[in-house]
Parts: sequence; structure tokens; C-alpha cells
Amino acid sequence: MWYQPRTRGWWLLALAGFLTTARAADDLALDQAVAQALAHSAVVRAADQAVARARAEAVSAGILPAARLQATPLYSDERGLDIEAVVSLPLYDATLRPAQRAARAALAAALCDADEARLDLVATTSATWHRLLAAQRQAEAVANDLALAQALRAAAAKARDIGERPGVDVLRADLELGLTEQAQADAEAAVELASGELARLTGRDLATPVRATAEAQPWPKLVRAALLARADERPRVKAARLRVDEARALVGLAKAGRSTGVAVEGFREDREHGLRVAVELPLFDRGRQAGEIRAAEARLAEAEQQLEAARQAAAMSVDTAWLAAESAERRLLRHQEAVLARAQRLTELTTQAYGAGELSLLDVLDARRRLAEARVTSVALEAAASEALTQLQAAVGADLRATDTLVTPTALTLPTGAP
Repeated sequence: MWYQPRTRGWWLLALAGFLTTARAADDLALDQAVAQALAHSAVVRAADQAVARARAEAVSAGILPAARLQATPLYSDERGLDIEAVVSLPLYDATLRPAQRAARAALAAALCDADEARLDLVATTSATWHRLLAAQRQAEAVANDLALAQALRAAAAKARDIGERPGVDVLRADLELGLTEQAQADAEAAVELASGELARLTGRDLATPVRATAEAQPWPKLVRAALLARADERPRVKAARLRVDEARALVGLAKAGRSTGVAVEGFREDREHGLRVAVELPLFDRGRQAGEIRAAEARLAEAEQQLEAARQAAAMSVDTAWLAAESAERRLLRHQEAVLARAQRLTELTTQAYGAGELSLLDVLDARRRLAEARVTSVALEAAASEALTQLQAAVGADLRATDTLVTPTALTLPTGAP
């Protein structure tokens, strides 16, 4: 039994190593996250199946009806049992061309719907990835702030012990330290939440954290009018436009039901056989054809209104995202100029005064603490600006970094590779 403690210790070490490995974060670039999300999404696969179905329907819509065989047994006392047979081969069908137009428009609309499904997933993945990256940067900034808060607490306690500072400074430092620790817990929770959401989108194991990785690259200058123009070419708008074409073709299909059909028939009657041309002409349908035409025209009017609604929604989403991005960058620039720059200057002057013996170390640490707080706020504002630009990109439905088209007079330094 002397080996049991050693064996148990070995298994404990192995278990600890396994848990450590399982919790190691996987680095994930944005293009990798998007590719994995597209491969994992059931919505995208369903959209592709809808395209396959529409393509098959478009092929079948261009084919004339199949040949028909009609056989009728006849019996008479003179000839006995005989069979009258007619083979009909359609040559012309007035409904064929409008049916083809409707099926092709439906196929094009299905392709646009598939593109829109991909764009929505890309936008969701991109927003989640950027939120994770912002949470990571926020956690790093808060960690630096926490180190300064701990140093400030230690300096305050030392100054109190030697009689240079009152005890209330220690209480104040304790409060600041507690608030910073809470901020750190909040930042870590935000990282965990965004990592879990990204793992679900990409089909990864939720037990393994994900870490967003990217290099800094500025956004291009964006022109509002150009973005609005591109929004009108979004797949959702294109699909609505194609459904108008489909509805218009269905109106023609409903009206084509009044037309004639022509077929060549081979027949055998009374022990004779030959060929003949048959013309099919509808006589009356008790108003059914007129009702189908009215229904098709109503569907056309509905499709036209849906197209207008899609255009308005696209323009409104771009305008809303534009204003949000513009406001976010104004807040960031204002903070950088009015707060961050002054906090940096205050830290420089306090450090110089400490070197000259005019201020204490506690004053220096307090100035650095305020600078760290300003940097944490700056990181949060940068994240808000990044998210706003990502939402603008999602509203436009295009890669803004691939355009040559200004949210504001300056461009932000944000993560690269957003689709």
C-alpha cells in the first residue's frame, strides 16, 4: 500500500494539467471566426437548400408537358373488342414562357436570400468578435488600473503608519481598490460572455475559451451618400426587387390561362391510324380565371410595397448606424482631448514635482491612478466606436474596408479584417 499516495498524487497532477489545458484560450482571428460560423450555421445550409429547390423548379418550368397516351376500349357486335388510342405531343403552351420568367425570378430571389443570410451571420459574428476584442482590451486596462490601485493602497497605509497621511486616505484607497476589483470582475464576465457567444456561433466547445486576435488598422474614409447608394444594392433589397419581377410574371401566367394550346396527336380509330393537330381552347370557367388574375395582380401590388419597405428599412438602418458611429467617435475624440491628454499632463507635472521634493509618492500614484482611469474610459469609448462602425458595416451589407468611399474627419485605429 506504500504506492497509493504516489499514484493518487500522479492522478491529481494529471487532472490539474488536463483542466489547465482545457481552459487554455484558443486564438481566433476574425476571418477564421466568420469562416467557421458560415460552415456551422444551419440557417445558411437551409438557404442553400432553398436555392437548390428553386433551381430545380426553374429547370422544370422550361419543359413542355409530357406526351400523353389515351386508350379507350370499344366493343361492337360487328367488330368485337377494339381499342381507340391517341398519343398527344404538346407543341405550344401559352403558360410556358411566363412560368419560366416566374421561376427564374424566384431562383434569383432565393440566391439573394442566401446572400442575405450569409451577410446577417457575418454581421453577427463580426459584432460578437469585436465585442470580445473590446472586452479583452477593457480587461487588460482594468488590470493595469488594479495594479495602480493596489500600489496606492500600500502607499497610503505606509504614509499613515509614519504619520504623513491621515487614516481616511487608507479608507479612500480601500474604496478605490474595491471599485477597481469590481470593475475587473465585470470585465472578466464580459470576456466570458462574448467568448461563449462566439463559441456558439462557430460551433466550438464552450468549455474552451476563445481569444480574439487582430492587428490594428485604420478604417477608410466613408462617404454617407455612397453608403446609402450601396445599401440599395443589399441582397435583401435585390430579393424584394426580384420578387416584383416574379409577381409580374405570375400575372402573365394567370392571363395565359385564357390562351390556346397546340399539340400533335397520333391516333388509331376504327382500325385506322394517322396524325392530326389538336387545338385546345377554353370556353368558360365560371369566373375562376378572372379571380386568379385579380389575385396575381394583388400579389404584384403587395410585392411592390414590400420592395419600397425594404428600401426604406435599408436607408433607415444606414442612417441610424451612421449617426451612432458619428456620435461615438465625437465622444471618443472629446474624451481624448479633454480628459486623457490632461490626465497625461497632470501625471507628468506630478512626477516632476515629486522629483523636486514638492509632492509625495502618494500624489504621484494618485495622478497615475487617474490616468489609468482615463485610459480605461478611452478603451471603452474606442470599443463603442468600433461596435458602431461594425453596425454601420452590417447595415450597408459590404466590407467598408474594401471601399474607397467619412464617418468623421478622422479615422479610428480599429481591428482589421472585418467582413
